[in-house]
Amino acid sequence: MDLTSEILPFESIENKVRYVNSLVQPLVDTFPSSLFVGWWVEVEMDFLLKGWLKFNRSLNEADIAILAEIIKQKVPEQFIRGVPKGKKGSRIVNWKIRGNILQIEIEGTRYLRPHDALLRLKNLLLAELSRRRLGIRDLKVEEYRIKTDVEIKPSDVRKILGDYAEVLSEKPLVIAFKDLKEEDIKSRLIDRALTELTKAIEEEAVPKGELVPVGTILLKTIQKPYATENGVPIDPSNLAIKKGWIKRFPGRGQWVITSPMARLLRVLKEMIEDHILIPLGFQEWMFPKLIPWDVYERMPGYFEHLAEGLMYVCHAGRDPEALKEFKLEARLKKKADPSLVRKELEGPTHILAAAQCEPFYQFFSGEITPEEVLPVKVYDASGWTYRWEGGGVEGLLRTVEFFRLEVVWLGTPEQVVDIRWDLADKTFNFLDKVLDLEVRMTVGAPFYMTTEQAQERLVDISGEKYPEVPTLDIEAYLPYKGSREEAEWLEINGINVHKKKYVDSFKIKANTEVWTGCNGYGLTRYLVAFLARHGFEPERWPREVRERYEGSYVPKTPKLITWP
Repeated sequence: MDLTSEILPFESIENKVRYVNSLVQPLVDTFPSSLFVGWWVEVEMDFLLKGWLKFNRSLNEADIAILAEIIKQKVPEQFIRGVPKGKKGSRIVNWKIRGNILQIEIEGTRYLRPHDALLRLKNLLLAELSRRRLGIRDLKVEEYRIKTDVEIKPSDVRKILGDYAEVLSEKPLVIAFKDLKEEDIKSRLIDRALTELTKAIEEEAVPKGELVPVGTILLKTIQKPYATENGVPIDPSNLAIKKGWIKRFPGRGQWVITSPMARLLRVLKEMIEDHILIPLGFQEWMFPKLIPWDVYERMPGYFEHLAEGLMYVCHAGRDPEALKEFKLEARLKKKADPSLVRKELEGPTHILAAAQCEPFYQFFSGEITPEEVLPVKVYDASGWTYRWEGGGVEGLLRTVEFFRLEVVWLGTPEQVVDIRWDLADKTFNFLDKVLDLEVRMTVGAPFYMTTEQAQERLVDISGEKYPEVPTLDIEAYLPYKGSREEAEWLEINGINVHKKKYVDSFKIKANTEVWTGCNGYGLTRYLVAFLARHGFEPERWPREVRERYEGSYVPKTPKLITWP
């Protein structure tokens, strides 16, 4: 869907936004009400837990009397601790003693879920009854029912929860966990399952606002001419191979980038810094690209949805005896057998950076950020990003190892939305006016959505800065891919507002509410878009690009007998 005119007659993006918004509402009625991205919806749930605690001996009448007093006097204050004022926590609705077993039923809310209340009860009883030589040997949740009035397909629930829970009712939705042990509670299995369920419910919920499908075009430049060879649009990757600007590396989706292409990439990177990032107050940091496993466990959605696209790192330790057989064969046979390595590897212990912003969130994890230093705005352009594309590699468009400039920021909700918009505005105008590319801005999908899921959803684009749109994509037209109407445009920027997704996951703290945002400049994709538009002859490039490119030295590629 295209909400723009061919040539938008507006002086500012803000005016364009108002125009786009005026076109949207009539489109909403054409979509079924179940297909929405409910990105920020409060999901209410009611909980009922039935379980037991096993003591080390049977309880006599005196023990039961003391237990009753504890449940009446001390449990309520334990079950309200940490619950927001005016909200309900958990409460014991039924209990009885059978020998050495305390059978119990606990009702609760999301402010204190019954499984957490059960652990609090255990600790309280251990402290209060120890003088009577009463201890607790075991506990178990026999059934844990969770009810919500929000509708979600039972098949989606089963897909999320697997065999850990069953659907007892569809309307209202009631699910039940059964036969949970103490280690299941302490491992946060229930919490993670409910987080996944809540996410699915939020996606099914219907938000208010001006709703459009993912992929809707918000802004676009005028149509522009493009480079050709013998009257045909050029494929920059293929032509770069012929000219010796890039050379295939043995690894799938990897390239050696030689001086002419490397110089152009560096020029584009420096221009992004000078035209966009530095004027907006961003400062350069350098992030590690080898990310520890426990950091990635805190990256929401990556293991759950992108596990097959990650590059996992193993090692053999530093034991001199490690890989002895492998080293012997390599020395005597001059042959390296990977099977001899695999059986001695430890891990995986790390993952090669697939997002490039992971260290930023870890940097603030557990720290307290004062409001006066907000917003924190940084970028990293120190190295590669890695994603396993399998059979989907294509030239410089889809590679396993690609060069990006990652921008990431932390601030109040208003600051984060404003920064995202400033970046989108400046980047769009830089691409249009300075690099003279044909680009468009579209409504993007959250990273955790598949293409199929994204095609079924609507997104709220109300507000001048699109505060409810999780991602604004900027895409470039590649003429060799086909017509503008039918070809898949190349995404070169994804500018995101995460809200509290990473703040919560990494336990980022501040003395005010904070969100995060990020923006990736796909520099190797910038190369393709630029060369498809302007060709390989510097004299045909925009003046600033040409002057920077030829300024310090003339890039050259060595001419070998057999290459290029």
